[in-house]
Amino acid sequence: MTDWEHITLKVEPDTKEEWKKYAEEHPEAGNLSHLIRLSVHNEMNTESELDDAHVPKEDERIGELIESVNQIHDTLDTVQARISTLEHDSEVTEGFDMQKAVLSFLPTPPESALVPNPDSTGSHVYNDADFDEWAATPEGISEQLGSNEADVRDALQRLESVTGLVDSKSSDSQIYYWKKE
Repeated sequence: MTDWEHITLKVEPDTKEEWKKYAEEHPEAGNLSHLIRLSVHNEMNTESELDDAHVPKEDERIGELIESVNQIHDTLDTVQARISTLEHDSEVTEGFDMQKAVLSFLPTPPESALVPNPDSTGSHVYNDADFDEWAATPEGISEQLGSNEADVRDALQRLESVTGLVDSKSSDSQIYYWKKE
């Protein structure tokens, strides 16, 4: 595939709309970019016609081929843009689906896990010794889901930092997770 150069063209907004409308009403124009290329090509051939008094049939066919190639190129650009959008949407959806699945496997802390906070009056904290009895680990969730542990860790971190639906605690070189109440 050839490398294409981009050219910026400044026109009044009304002119652009007029050209765009023309391109939509005339299928041979294809789109605005193709209409501009076609117009420049025709203008250049018109100057040649004034000199030569006619355009040979081969030149007309070459012009038609160039127009067809330009239309194919424009269509290919559109398809590539759509594919990129779909790939991005798929990645976002997969991450969201993983977060939903992980969240469904997270427990909520039992009342018995709360103990009085020794540093303040009236508040409570979770008993560090009990995390392994009720909280979830990335390893445990990945086993239950049959998913990659790194993907589960990423989902848990996003759920904790972005949504605030999840809380965690590090204990004994392990990170425990649970749903916030």
